Amino acid sequence: MQNITFKNAPTGLTEIGSYAFYGTKLTSFNFPIAKNLKKIGNYAFDNTAITTVDLSQNTALETIDYSAFKNNTNIISVSLPYSLVKVGDSAFEGCTQLTNVTVKPNQYNTCKLEQFGANAFRGCKSLNSVTIPEYYRSLTVGNNGVGAFDVNSTHKVTLTVPHNYSPYKAIYLHGSDSTAFKNGYLIIKGGRVNIYGCTSNSNSTLITSKSSRTLTTVTK
Repeated sequence: MQNITFKNAPTGLTEIGSYAFYGTKLTSFNFPIAKNLKKIGNYAFDNTAITTVDLSQNTALETIDYSAFKNNTNIISVSLPYSLVKVGDSAFEGCTQLTNVTVKPNQYNTCKLEQFGANAFRGCKSLNSVTIPEYYRSLTVGNNGVGAFDVNSTHKVTLTVPHNYSPYKAIYLHGSDSTAFKNGYLIIKGGRVNIYGCTSNSNSTLITSKSSRTLTTVTK
């Protein structure tokens, strides 16, 4: 199996189940045609040969679950819809050629994204840019004290969050992502955001509160 082609638009397809294409030789999937898709399940496309993940037109999609696209070493870019609420733990872990992730805005230049899960981009050694539009409430990066990104002094990632309106929005950085931000390895560009460091889902400490365009300096 290398590609999936629909004769007619699959209007009844609301979920791609867990392990649906796990370990197959699938190279392409026409995501845009599945207009009512709401969820991509655990390991659904884990360890396939898929090359493109363009979900920007799947505006009913809310959840990309645990390890959904894990170990897809041919993916270079990922485009996500404004409707997406959660990118699950390890969702894109091991996608070694992935360079950029973009969340496409709706007509009001906003999105519903609330979380990048723990290890969502672990092992994505080519990743350098993640861009999201204005989000509604807060953005959690990681889960239960474990960060989403895999960054260090030789591999930096820029997270762009163009929030420039009052009130300030919150970004919660878990585990190593909090440390990476303090050390300048995780660069956050935007404005009017409060950045918190988290050791668990219930324990957070304010790192900085700024309205500058680039948030790289810790304010105590």
